[in-house]
Amino acid sequence: RALILSHLGAIYIKSHYPSLSAFCGNTATASAVAMALVYLNSGTFEQACMAMNNVISDTSGMVCDGAKSTCAMKVHTAAQTAYKGCFLALAGHGVAGQGIVSADVEKTIDNLGAMITKGMQQTDEKIPAFWLRLRPGILYRIYFTILILHQSKTDMVQLQSDHNRSSLKDSKNFHSDVQIQLANRLHRNR
Repeated sequence: RALILSHLGAIYIKSHYPSLSAFCGNTATASAVAMALVYLNSGTFEQACMAMNNVISDTSGMVCDGAKSTCAMKVHTAAQTAYKGCFLALAGHGVAGQGIVSADVEKTIDNLGAMITKGMQQTDEKIPAFWLRLRPGILYRIYFTILILHQSKTDMVQLQSDHNRSSLKDSKNFHSDVQIQLANRLHRNR
C-alpha cells in the first residue's frame, strides 16, 4: 500500500510539471516517499501532508543537469530529506506559509508547478547548453541514448563496437564522427 501511495503521489505531483523540465524530479518522488513513510509509521493524513510540505520546502531548488553521478547525489539528498521530513511531521513539526510552501499541500504543489512551468523557462533553456559544453564522452552517452530510443538493437551494438574500436584521444574529431555515424544509421533505416 505504501509503495502504491508513493507512486501515485509522485505521479500526481509530476502532473504539475511540464513534460520536460530542468527541475529535478527528486522533489516529487521524495515528497511522495515522505508521505508513504508517514503511512508506514501509522501517521495521520495531516502528518502526511506536513511531511510533503517539509520535503518540498527543502528540495524545491534542485535543478536537473542530466542523469549521471550528480543525479545520484541528488537522489541521496532527496532520500535523506524524505526521511527527515517524515519524522519531523510525525513529531508535529512542519513548514507552512513560507515561500512556495502553503499551509495546504495542494496549494504548495500548485505553487511548485507554477514555479517550474513559468518561473524556470530560462533555466530550461540554459541547462541543455551546459550539456553541450561537456567532454566528448558525455556527448557520446547522449547520442547513444538517442540512438537507443530510435534505432534497432543491432545498430546500437554496432555503434558501441565502432566506439570501442576508435580512439577518443582526438576529441575534436569525436563529435563529428559520432554525428556522421548516427546520420548514416538514421538515413539507412528510413
